[in-house]
Amino acid sequence: IKLRANSIFIKNGKVAYNVNSEVSTPDKFNHSHILLEDITTKISLKHLSSDSINTRLRNLSFTERSGVAITKGNGALKAGKDNLLLNNLNLHTKNSNIRINTIEASSILSGILWNIDMQSSVVGADFTAFLPQTATMTEKIEKDLKLNFILRDQIEEIKEKIYG
Repeated sequence: IKLRANSIFIKNGKVAYNVNSEVSTPDKFNHSHILLEDITTKISLKHLSSDSINTRLRNLSFTERSGVAITKGNGALKAGKDNLLLNNLNLHTKNSNIRINTIEASSILSGILWNIDMQSSVVGADFTAFLPQTATMTEKIEKDLKLNFILRDQIEEIKEKIYG
């Protein structure tokens, strides 16, 4: 049977990831205990194969157990065995907007080459789950960021985790 899906709609979805040997931290984001709830999005699949994907997200929203909530998100993702490209990723929270024009990662002989170009208008209180010190920050901080760097440390270990 050949099956092809051009679009996937998710409404009120839920995804959990837990490392049972790690301690839970209520009200703080914990990468060992992630719970995304009320996930809603439309995913347009332009291409999907065993070693690459080209997709577009529209109207993404969800709440993480720590209280972080994305109220609206859109963007495009292309990935292959040796590269990753996020384009025009817009993430909105209650009071903040993060626009990622480009995040590009390419595997090269000496490591992973990263190019990042983004603008943000952020209210610290929206990210208290990541940085509790920002709980009282209610004024917007506007920043543009452009980074180009090579990640060299533990490159083989990273590749092994990604590709098996």
